[in-house]
Amino acid sequence: MTSTPDINSTAVAQDCLDQVRLTMDEEQMQKFMALLDAPPVDKPKLAKLMSTPSPWEQKTVQR
Repeated sequence: MTSTPDINSTAVAQDCLDQVRLTMDEEQMQKFMALLDAPPVDKPKLAKLMSTPSPWEQKTVQR
């Protein structure tokens, strides 16, 4: 007999895994918030990487 995990306990476990707790002092918190509030930095190499199709998305060459 194969046992299947209880769907409720699986959902609870996933909720716990999705939570992150950050512990920092006031100065660290201010620096962290400043980073979050700062405008995004342009990253051309990242933009190129994200716009390049992955190998499985690229069209196959027809012969």
